[in-house]
Amino acid sequence: MSSGIDVLGAAQILEQGFPNELLLTNLGKLSVQFDTGNLRLKALWGPAVLMGFEGEQTVGVTTTNDSLCLLHTSFKPIPSLLPRAAQILQAAVNDPRIFGKKKH
Repeated sequence: MSSGIDVLGAAQILEQGFPNELLLTNLGKLSVQFDTGNLRLKALWGPAVLMGFEGEQTVGVTTTNDSLCLLHTSFKPIPSLLPRAAQILQAAVNDPRIFGKKKH
């Protein structure tokens, strides 16, 4: 803002630079030891990111302890988004063209 840009100008830059309707973030497979004493972290949900655009949907993805975790973040969530994503992922896992004959 020190260069003289106003709020409207900044919003226009963001709108042009980040015109996403869906943002997918992926932390990947985390191979970090999360256990301490008797406590064990079973899953990590995130990241949760919102840019502030109307209708935006964000899905945060991470894998911990061999479990895929999906987190849906939005100002106006689409209730069917994650259940439908789970169906698509399960179909892909069971598709021998993708993972061969072995069932996961």
